[in-house]
Amino acid sequence: MVSNTVEIISLSKDDLSEIIRQTAQAVVLDLRDDFSRPTPELMNKKELAGYLRCNISKIDRLMKVDLPYIIFGAQPRFRKSAIDEWLNGGLAE
Repeated sequence: MVSNTVEIISLSKDDLSEIIRQTAQAVVLDLRDDFSRPTPELMNKKELAGYLRCNISKIDRLMKVDLPYIIFGAQPRFRKSAIDEWLNGGLAE
């Protein structure tokens, strides 16, 4: 039989603030780890989508227009340097 009992806990304002602070700190550390990883020079679609912060279907649409890529094996690969140049409108940094 399933119990429909809900346990109510009481937290002080300071306890709740500490829980929120610790949670926020953990999220920041996770994000810092994600952003501190170097972007590989040669990326697959998933890595490029993460780099550009878009979904893979957007990458597919851009490939049909003018997104620079090479075929490596049977899969498209994207050079970071070419993508950066493409993002800057073809202008060298």
